[in-house]
Amino acid sequence: MNKSGGKIMKAAGKISTLVLVLLFLGATVSAQDRSGGNLAEKQKAPTVLGGTGLFNTFSTRTLCKGEFNFSIFWNNFDRDPGDIDINQVPFNITLGLTNRWEIWVNWVTWQQTTSRNPFLLSGYQYNASRLFGEPFNLLGPAIGGDDQSAAFFPGGGAIFGGILPALGRFGTPIDFPTSVFSPGGPNGRQVRGLGPLIQTDLPSFYNDLPFFGEVDFIGFDAFGNPVFGPRQSSNGTGDIYIGTKVALIDANKSWFSMALGGYLKIPISRDDQARARGRTNGEYEYGPILMFGQESGGKRFRLYENVGYIHTGDIERSSTKILDLRDKLLLNAGVSIAANEHLEFLAEIAHTRFVGGGTPSILRNNPTDLNIGARFFFLNGAVSFGGAYRYMLNNEDDVTLPVFRARTIFVPPFFIINPLFETVNQTFENNDANGFVAYFSIGSRKACPPPPAPTCVLSVSAATVNKGERLTLTNRPTTPGYTDADVTYEYRWEVRDAQGRPVTVSGTGASVEVPTGQLACGNYTVTTTVTASVPAVDCPSECVTTGQTTCTSSFEITEPPCPTVTCDVTATPSSVNVGDRISFRANASGADNPTFTWSTTGGQLSSTTGSEVTLDTTGVSPGSITVTVNVGTSRTRCDQPCPGGSCSTSVTVTALPPPEVVNPLSPCGPIFFPFNSARINNEHKACLDEIALQLQQDPRAQVVIDGHRDSSERVGISLTRANNARDYLTTEKGIDAARITVRNFGDTCPHESGDPNLNRRVEFWILPDRATIQGIDALKKCASGASPQVITTEEPAPSVEPRRRAPRRPARRTRRPGEPIIMMDATGASSTNR
Repeated sequence: MNKSGGKIMKAAGKISTLVLVLLFLGATVSAQDRSGGNLAEKQKAPTVLGGTGLFNTFSTRTLCKGEFNFSIFWNNFDRDPGDIDINQVPFNITLGLTNRWEIWVNWVTWQQTTSRNPFLLSGYQYNASRLFGEPFNLLGPAIGGDDQSAAFFPGGGAIFGGILPALGRFGTPIDFPTSVFSPGGPNGRQVRGLGPLIQTDLPSFYNDLPFFGEVDFIGFDAFGNPVFGPRQSSNGTGDIYIGTKVALIDANKSWFSMALGGYLKIPISRDDQARARGRTNGEYEYGPILMFGQESGGKRFRLYENVGYIHTGDIERSSTKILDLRDKLLLNAGVSIAANEHLEFLAEIAHTRFVGGGTPSILRNNPTDLNIGARFFFLNGAVSFGGAYRYMLNNEDDVTLPVFRARTIFVPPFFIINPLFETVNQTFENNDANGFVAYFSIGSRKACPPPPAPTCVLSVSAATVNKGERLTLTNRPTTPGYTDADVTYEYRWEVRDAQGRPVTVSGTGASVEVPTGQLACGNYTVTTTVTASVPAVDCPSECVTTGQTTCTSSFEITEPPCPTVTCDVTATPSSVNVGDRISFRANASGADNPTFTWSTTGGQLSSTTGSEVTLDTTGVSPGSITVTVNVGTSRTRCDQPCPGGSCSTSVTVTALPPPEVVNPLSPCGPIFFPFNSARINNEHKACLDEIALQLQQDPRAQVVIDGHRDSSERVGISLTRANNARDYLTTEKGIDAARITVRNFGDTCPHESGDPNLNRRVEFWILPDRATIQGIDALKKCASGASPQVITTEEPAPSVEPRRRAPRRPARRTRRPGEPIIMMDATGASSTNR
C-alpha cells in the first residue's frame, strides 16, 4: 500500500469512530419521546460549516434552548485554478443557548486536496524552493511588505509582489534540458520536473489554499540536476470554525424572517508544510453573515438567502506581508420543499466572490456551486441524514497559456544551445466540475409540555325551582399538573329543555344564572364545556396549550298549585210559561279572566258564553229545565290550564192554553194573464196596491205569491209572473223583500174550474202573525186530480205580449151563474173577476 492509501485508511478509521459516537448518541436520543413544533422546526438540520440550514446556506431558524446536533459530513467540491478537488470530513456540534441563539463548532477532521492540473498552481513552484531552504531568503531579498501590498521577491518573478513565484517560474522550456531559473535562488542548480516555463509575471493560486502543492524529490539526472515531481494529492486535518446565529425576526410569527450570524475560522496550523498539504491557508477568517428567510404553505416551502463578508488575514513572515489574500463575499440562496415531516427536497446556489485588495493571480475564479439533494428526518428531526449532488457552475474551461520553447541545434554527440527562445501555446485541460455532499446527524429536540387535561364539577343552586325564582349554575374546574395561576379557563354554557331547545343564560365565566320567568315547566339539562389554556412555550411552537372537558347536571322548573274556582248562578224569574224568556247571571271567584260556558237541558240559550245569558222556552215541554255554567280560568300551571268550576240552577216552565188558529187571508185576486204574458197591468196593480196597504198596516204580516201557468204556455212563465208581482211590491210600494215569499207551481195546479184560460194566474196570500204557510196549502184549490208542487228547477221565461189591434165589441150573451167576469182594458188585455 502506498503512502497516500495509508493516509486514506487512517482518515477512514477516524470517520468510523465518529460515526460510532453519533450512533451511540442517537440511541440515547431515540429513547426520548419528542413531539411538537411545525414542519420547519422538525427539519432543523446542520450545514457543512455548522449551524442550522441547508448544506451551504444558513436558515433563519435556530435550535431551541438545550437542543443540539452532532453531525458528520463528507463534503466534496472542485475549485480553480489547478482543477482542484477537495474532500472534507467535517464534524460539527450545534447547541441552542436560547430559543433564538445558537452556537456551533466545526472541525474539518480530515481534508484531502488533489490537483489535476498542478502546473497551473504557483504553490508547487514555491514548495520546490522550500526543498533548497527558506524561500523567504532564497527568493528575496523582500522589498516592501510593510504596507497594504505584499512584498516583492525578485527571485519569484512576480512583479506585482507576493512570495509565490510566477506561474511556471521554475519550469523547463520545451526542448531544453533544465529550468532556466533555479528554485534554489540565483546560485542554485537548475532543476527538472516542475512543468513548462510559462510566459507570465503573475502567480496562480486558489485564495483559500494559496500554498497548496507538495513536491517530491525524485533524484538527479545524468547531468547531476535535481529532478522533482508534483504530488497531486495531500491530506490531513483541517481548520476549526466557531460560529453563532441569532434570530432577529421569528420565522414562526411571520412569513418573512431574518437572522444575523457569523463565524471565526481558526487555522489548524500556520506552517508552510500544512499549507503545502492543502489543509489550510494558515490564516484566521471572520466576518458577519446576514440571513433572510421566507416560509409559506404551512412552513412547507422555505426560501433562504445569505449575504456575508468574511475577512481573511494576510500571510506574513518576520513581520513582512508575503502574500495578500482577498476577503470573501458570500452570496448563497436555497429553497427547501418538505414533502412531509420525514422528507425534504432542496436546491441551493453557493457563490463566493473574492473581493478587496490582494496579490494578483493570472487565473482567478469566484466559485459558484449548485447543490440538489434531499434529507430525511426521524424522531421529530433529532436524527437526520441526506446528501446532494454538487456541480461547479463556473469551473474553468481548458486553459491555454504561452510556454517557452528553446531554439536548440543538436550536433551529436554534443548539442549547441541557442540562448534565444520562442513561445508556443500549450493547453491545460480541466477535467471535472462534479462534487457531492452527504451527512448524518443525531441530536435532541425539546418536547412540548403535557397538554392540559382539565376536570370539572358542575353544581346547581336548587334541583327544583318555581318559575321566576333565582337559579345559579357554578362550575369548579381543576387541571392536574398545573397550578391555578398558570391556567386560564373559558366556559361555554349550554342549557336545553327536554325537547333539546336551547335556553339563554345570563352572565359568563364560572358562574351564570338562568332566567326562569319565561321557561316552561319540565326537566332541563346543563352542559358546560370548559377550555383550559396554559401559556405557550416559545420553542417548540405549535404545542398543544388547550384542553377541554364537559360537565353535566340538571334541574326542574315548576309552578305553584292552581287556586280553587267556585261560582253561583241566579235565574230571573225562576218560573215561566212556555215561550217566555228567563235571564241567568253567573258569578265566579278564584279564576283569572274567567270564561263561562253555558248548557241547558231544554230551551234555546241566547249564547253559550258570557256571564249573562237568556233562555227562550219556546217549544219546550212543561216541566223543570236545568241550566249549567262551567267557569274556566286563564291561569295555567306548567303550561297546562288550571281546572275551573261548575254550578247550575233549575227553573220551572208551565204550559200555555192552546193558541187560536190563525188562517192566511186571500186579499184579492187571483190576477189573470194573457197567453205567455207576465206583464203587470193596471188592474193587477190595483190588487197589488191593496196588498201593500194591508202589509203596511200589519208590520208582522207576510205575503206569499204563487205563480201558475197553463200547460200550453212556455216553461218558466209562471215564475216570471210571480216575480213581476213581487218586484212591483218592493220597487213601487217599498215592501221589504224579506216579507215576500215567491212560489212557482208551473202547471201542477190548474184552476178548479177546468178552464185553461184561468190557469194563467197569480194568487196572493196574507200571513198574519202566527199564521203558517201550511195553512195556505190547506186552503189552496186546484183542478180535480192535480198534484200541486212547488217547482224550484225552472228559470223565469220572458213575457210575450200580443199585438195591439182595434177593439171589437164582442157579442153579448147571458153570463151563466158562477162564471167569472172577464174585463178588457184599453190595451185589449183581459182580466177575470168572480
